[in-house]
Amino acid sequence: MSTSSEPSGQLDDGPVVVSAWAPWCNNCKAIEPLVAEVERDHAARLVRVRVDESPDLVDRFGLKSVPVLIALNDGQETGRLVGVHTTSAIASLFEA
Repeated sequence: MSTSSEPSGQLDDGPVVVSAWAPWCNNCKAIEPLVAEVERDHAARLVRVRVDESPDLVDRFGLKSVPVLIALNDGQETGRLVGVHTTSAIASLFEA
């Protein structure tokens, strides 16, 4: 797992899940323990991105709200979850 304000180079190699969040977002805080639990059991790398520090990625992915989880494989989007979801839905995204 990594946290970065501009992780674009980390997104183009293999399976990656981007967690777009903001520190003022209560739903982001609610989903974080679920994401961390799923991350431990899956091979995809998790990259956490603060939307207020990453305008290029907000534009790249067309983000309109947070939290958003985006599955990528070699830089190509393979799935997306917006808002709070169950552990099983998050796990499915890590497998996308």
